Amino acid sequence: MDSANIYTLLGQHREKRSHAIAVIDGAHEYPYSFLIAQVSSVAKKLSSQGIHSGDRIAIHLNKGIDEIVAFFAIAKLGAVSVNINYRWKTHQCKYVLQDCGATHLITDKQRARTMLGEHQFGGLEAVLAMEGDDLVVVDASRGAAKEEYLIQTREENVAKELATILYTSGSTGMPKGVMVTHATLIKGAEIVTGYLNNSSQDRILSLVPFSFDYGLNQLTSMCLLGGTIVLQKTAMPSAIVETVQSKKITGMAAVPGTWFEIATYLEQGGIHLPSLRYITNTGGNIPQNILAKMAALFQGVDIYLMYGFTEAFRSTYLPPERFLDKCGSIGKAIPGVEVFVVDVDKGICADNEVGELIHSGALISNGYWGRLQATREKIGECSHLRPLINNQPVAYSGDLVIRDSEGFLWFVGRMDDMIKSSGYRISPTEIEEIIYSSGLVDCVVAYGVEDHVRGQVVHVGVSPSSSDFSENSFLTYCTKHMPSYMVPERIFLWQGAMPKTSNGKIARTSVVEELNKRFCINEEPRPENK
Repeated sequence: MDSANIYTLLGQHREKRSHAIAVIDGAHEYPYSFLIAQVSSVAKKLSSQGIHSGDRIAIHLNKGIDEIVAFFAIAKLGAVSVNINYRWKTHQCKYVLQDCGATHLITDKQRARTMLGEHQFGGLEAVLAMEGDDLVVVDASRGAAKEEYLIQTREENVAKELATILYTSGSTGMPKGVMVTHATLIKGAEIVTGYLNNSSQDRILSLVPFSFDYGLNQLTSMCLLGGTIVLQKTAMPSAIVETVQSKKITGMAAVPGTWFEIATYLEQGGIHLPSLRYITNTGGNIPQNILAKMAALFQGVDIYLMYGFTEAFRSTYLPPERFLDKCGSIGKAIPGVEVFVVDVDKGICADNEVGELIHSGALISNGYWGRLQATREKIGECSHLRPLINNQPVAYSGDLVIRDSEGFLWFVGRMDDMIKSSGYRISPTEIEEIIYSSGLVDCVVAYGVEDHVRGQVVHVGVSPSSSDFSENSFLTYCTKHMPSYMVPERIFLWQGAMPKTSNGKIARTSVVEELNKRFCINEEPRPENK
């Protein structure tokens, strides 16, 4: 599709598929005609607020029809949506708003009152509460003029072609905003629907948040084809299975931990899901024991194992016909993309040599909002690949893989300290910064430990700041200031000062090794690749 704006995916159905169901939200079914009308109405009201092309508009809504309407209404105006995960706490939202220079925040009335009670959001022109096509100005013009909150001239110009900014955690510090264009969103929908064999008859279960690249891809894919997206607001396996059965779901994706729970639920209940045509994964590799269950429980269902990272959207997939003999592989490059295994020192890796997965071709993002240096480190040229692709830009995944003799790729691990839990990428530094702000500890090290359900869980080692340190008080603080997936699973007390490197930083590796040794924590062995 030759289109300059993601809204075109929706608008194309104004006539031929106006009565087809676009969204199912609980007991409510919304045809394309209704969705298009709602989007147009909200877009007009946003325009009356002085929103222009390139402005960043934050969405902080729970999964529902309003979230979809807000996304397309912002796109229709040529503005840039910044979808903030509804599970994030107020201080995380404030950080995103200031980082991207958002001019407006769209949320619900209750969340608006809560957030405004906890923080002052200088720089926003207005906080808008949304309900249907009704937009209520909850708070307006308390901050400085818009011009004082522009990040960089370069980003202002780039924003004219951006559709959305997706915030994702890096190995250090707070999350970074990945800039994704309209063209990338549309191309991603075309490529993924192609190899998944999607059609207008599909009903896709939307369990993954729209603030995730793959969750958003499910929405744009169905709008591309005129299919139906069914919103799933709870991740309880019983609720998911009930929705699949009652709504006759044909395709769905879930993170590894959710697949474990679904497989266990189906196995115990002897339940079958005959409407399913295909299933797939996101948010990390599914452990071999769960894959074995899925193969037995989903006979006759195409199982696609997929891999991607936000900075390059989707990279590889394993065709379902190779699922059994290549079980656990992340497959080969998707159409329009080339992937390489490269050792930064030695060059392109031979078969069965470990190297970094590097993505070339379609779907590479525009980098990070307001972070030129970080963008150059993540997206740029690769001298080792110059003989093959000249000076084309590539995206460095930060993931270690190997390629077997048939060209199939296998995930080995991360190159940094990122924690991957329940599909969320978590920065250890962000956890540590929140814990330091409590005043309860002098030193803290956060790290991930392998978990067969969630991929990894968070552990922390802390040096208490006083002798009356209470683990309950510590956890209460964490629960209040962190999303549930970031809250430490286990806390270990480190008596005295933690060891430091020559430059004065905490020796993270030494601390983690010592804690694992003291408390007899061993990582689960990785299954051998076939």
